[in-house]
Amino acid sequence: MTSDAKPMESDFNGSTTTQSSWMAWLTMPLLLLLGWVIYEVTMLPGLAALFMCLKFGWADFRTAFWLRQTDPNVIRGRACFWMYLTSGVWKVAIMGFAMAILVGILYIAHQENAPPGQLFKREQSAEQLAIGATLTMLAGFGICSLFTLRTILIGRRHQVRYWLSSGTHRDRVQRNWPPRLGQHNDASKILLSGISLISLLILPISTAILIAIMDPIIGPIPVDFLPLLYVFIVLLGVPTVILLLMDWLRKWMIAARPADCWGTDPLPDPKPTKAPPAHPDDVWMQS
Repeated sequence: MTSDAKPMESDFNGSTTTQSSWMAWLTMPLLLLLGWVIYEVTMLPGLAALFMCLKFGWADFRTAFWLRQTDPNVIRGRACFWMYLTSGVWKVAIMGFAMAILVGILYIAHQENAPPGQLFKREQSAEQLAIGATLTMLAGFGICSLFTLRTILIGRRHQVRYWLSSGTHRDRVQRNWPPRLGQHNDASKILLSGISLISLLILPISTAILIAIMDPIIGPIPVDFLPLLYVFIVLLGVPTVILLLMDWLRKWMIAARPADCWGTDPLPDPKPTKAPPAHPDDVWMQS
């Protein structure tokens, strides 16, 4: 006795997509609620700031894991995973920077209006919140630099062209493969931003090493001149590095459209499952 399993109605009317859309809209309130609960339980505003900043990279994090799990090309899925993960960390770091600035402005604006008895408590909470946001920013920028290197190395090694767009988030929600939504590619912005952060760290260190090597030859450099030299090298070196790598990235690693990254082939059909061997009793009953 055989019977064909009928697809569920949700497979046709898109209720799964609607449910995913509702979950995407609920992510922001849930994370804000989680941040408030963490603050009430732990009384650590810095930890609450971290969870609130995570929201702004949450879509990129989810898309990164979706690409890694869905892409039939394992290497390409891994490369795009690092690309979207880098983008998410970058957004978290930017939000940490914005939150630190906002907390500072609000603290200055409300400092004079606070009652004398609550001034110290409010000042301490604002300070902890600003510290948490600042640490989130610094950690995010550092991690973003490392992830950028990883993304460039794996992409160049396996000749992957990256496509980074908010349209890919809609592809994830709608279960489209290959991803085809989105009009603007932001991959070059994220990669160049990460390269700029790396340059800000490497150029001064390289300059200090070069000065130490050249010191026996040209003599000691005045201490008052060193800060100006570092600023000059950073202002000249970082734009130079960006200009040199911009064309290289666009030529070898940036996709002009989603199909340049993921192609146009749909997901392969799942392998049909073999029917289990007939039981001897079933054969006897059918004969």
